[in-house]
Amino acid sequence: MIGRDGFMAAPPNPAAATAVPSASGAGPAPTLFLVVLGGRIAGAQIELHDVRFVAGGSIDDTLPQLRRQWFGARKGLHLDSWMAVRFVDGYRVELRPEPFAGPERLWFVNMGGYDPQQLAELHAFGVFVASSPQAAKAAARRRFLPQALERHKDDLHGVEDALAGGVDDCLEVQLSFAADTADTADPADPSDPSDPAEPADAAAKAAGGGRQVGWAVHLIPDGREQPQIPDWFGYRPI
Repeated sequence: MIGRDGFMAAPPNPAAATAVPSASGAGPAPTLFLVVLGGRIAGAQIELHDVRFVAGGSIDDTLPQLRRQWFGARKGLHLDSWMAVRFVDGYRVELRPEPFAGPERLWFVNMGGYDPQQLAELHAFGVFVASSPQAAKAAARRRFLPQALERHKDDLHGVEDALAGGVDDCLEVQLSFAADTADTADPADPSDPSDPAEPADAAAKAAGGGRQVGWAVHLIPDGREQPQIPDWFGYRPI
């Protein structure tokens, strides 16, 4: 498939693009998608990007929510890539209406670093199953940017309970922290002077914590792990 400017765009993976049957037998459960958006905002000299987590029966079902979540100009907004999140660190990822009681949580971590031969900061990100933000950050440090200088954590979020979105039956999965500051605050890493302590997300706490009414992320021991690579990549205006 040929994308913008003649570059190759990967065809979508049919198995990853649609919902799977619900464990409760109540019909298909929504699929959790990690989506990379690209676009513009007034005053910026270069294209900007963001990572969003949304849920729906297919990637197309999530497009209204992705448009609503974008912080920049609507013109030029596009998909750069997406991945259906199904198996992480030996756990099967499912969205269910009831809360998840296990100690594990699904975390998103974005690591940064530098290459003396490049002007731009390097980044690598992915999702991890861990029982604390410290464990998730440690796992990300083991995996990402091993040759980079001054490696540091730029972003760390819990992929929390889903929030019923209500646009075209699409459901939004919020990135936020739980209300318990002791569980979600990110203390300083003594081995990394560039990584100071950070408090729990203030907006989430003001709203009563990150655990919202709606779909919850369930982690079921499964033994499988998917490669964290795009199910689709390219340029798709939305």
